[in-house]
Amino acid sequence: MKYFLLLITLISFSASAQQACPDYKATICHAGNDNDNPGRIKYNDLCVSFSSLYGHFAEHDLDYYGPCRLKDVKAPYACNAGMRQKDSSATICIQRDIDGDKYVESCGESKNCVCSGPDNQYLYNYFIADVVEFNPFLDNTSAVSTLHINSGKNTYEVATTSPSTTKIIDDGGLSFNIGSDRMNAEYFVDMCWMNTTGEQEYSLDFNISSNVISNSDNGQHYPTVSDLHSKYLLYCDYEFDGLADYSSLEEVSASSRIPYRIGGDSTYEYTVSNAEFCILRQGFKEKKPEVLRPWDLKKITVQNDLIIDVPDFVSGPINICHVQEITNDDNNGTHSGYSDEIDAVTVGLPFITTVLKPNGQIKSQHECTQLRFNDSDHLREFVKFGKDNKTIRDIHQHDYVGTCRSACGPIHGNGAN
Repeated sequence: MKYFLLLITLISFSASAQQACPDYKATICHAGNDNDNPGRIKYNDLCVSFSSLYGHFAEHDLDYYGPCRLKDVKAPYACNAGMRQKDSSATICIQRDIDGDKYVESCGESKNCVCSGPDNQYLYNYFIADVVEFNPFLDNTSAVSTLHINSGKNTYEVATTSPSTTKIIDDGGLSFNIGSDRMNAEYFVDMCWMNTTGEQEYSLDFNISSNVISNSDNGQHYPTVSDLHSKYLLYCDYEFDGLADYSSLEEVSASSRIPYRIGGDSTYEYTVSNAEFCILRQGFKEKKPEVLRPWDLKKITVQNDLIIDVPDFVSGPINICHVQEITNDDNNGTHSGYSDEIDAVTVGLPFITTVLKPNGQIKSQHECTQLRFNDSDHLREFVKFGKDNKTIRDIHQHDYVGTCRSACGPIHGNGAN
């Protein structure tokens, strides 16, 4: 849906304190189920042995190498919309067959005159929204439901009361059908952002660019004819408890109500820090209730461009010393080494810098292979090759972080005596 793309620029963040792992273990960020909040992910730093590292990467798609951080920030999404129209103060009449000011106090006997009452104009306004149930952690959606929402009078009629788990989808933007004669309608679009990274100390800059599209009336744009004003309200929830709805939010910032520019463009910048869940509400208000709406201005489309731009976190290169135990036969010295293992790997090959091999024919020895991976994703691709091969996974139990030491073999804690 074009209107829920949002620009987010990362300006700073402080990663959670990295757990001090000994070099025979690796630090990973593990994405596990949040037992207190079903359907959500809870991230934790773990120190794991290398045999466990390969198991985690093979079986948990969201786990990654290194401490938990702002990684793979999910895009915001359109999560709600609403509409209302309050009563006006008086009846207005327009005389169509006179020059100059066509608004008159009453029509009298004229047949080329029409009046519009001040009450119940909301009955002619509505909007249609295609919505899905949405899991912002996994990007999972259910089947689409098409909702036809009639406008409220004094309070907004809305698409949902559960914005954190509702997504509005419409590639062309969200259309509001305004059939009321009086230009006094109010409507809004909410954009939601869920912190799915597990990082609780961060700062993100947001910038939204909004566009209102409609037909013109004798060359006049809708924002000008209706004296359209817009206001932004930012609400956030700072409790990382998995309970995110309107009742949990507090107002963080608000813009003044300003007129839309001719052409229908508007921008707004704001910052979010250390929140679990935020909603940016963009409200629109027509401010000419004393003017009758031209027929061509009865359908309004709102498009908000939200583009996410979080700088890549450099997670590599990742150096791992692979220590493989080998057994030589005194009679023939046969050995199937690490190079035999990787010959069959067709994707995700590490860059091998050195191979330290044993000298002479002894009954027990180790072979050390220096592996270097570009980043966490590169390591994952390599691991996935051996996902269902117990032999490959078992032979990594003596691996350790860093450069292979000159004395090839396990180090203290990963198999050494």
